[in-house]
Amino acid sequence: MTPNLKVGDYLFIVQLPSLSPTMEKGAIQKWLKAEGDQLSEGDVLAQIETDKATMDFETPEEGYLARILQPDGTKDVPIGAVSIVCKLVSLYLLLTVQT
Repeated sequence: MTPNLKVGDYLFIVQLPSLSPTMEKGAIQKWLKAEGDQLSEGDVLAQIETDKATMDFETPEEGYLARILQPDGTKDVPIGAVSIVCKLVSLYLLLTVQT
């Protein structure tokens, strides 16, 4: 279930990070969290295929997974591409993310 988003919600986006020194793009093999799931920092969000191996992609913040933008099986996702949008649990988290 996707959390209800409304004006005033604090959102953060999660971009595909470089998971190896030579990685320029990756493939999303499988999302391990679904829209609406509560996330804790360090939870494994997805399995990402890099140029050398399949690696876990972890969430950087606490919140709720609001929307998956790159579905399972998406190939050639460039580093920095927006993969998901998350709803922050509190304004405090938003402030700590920005400092």
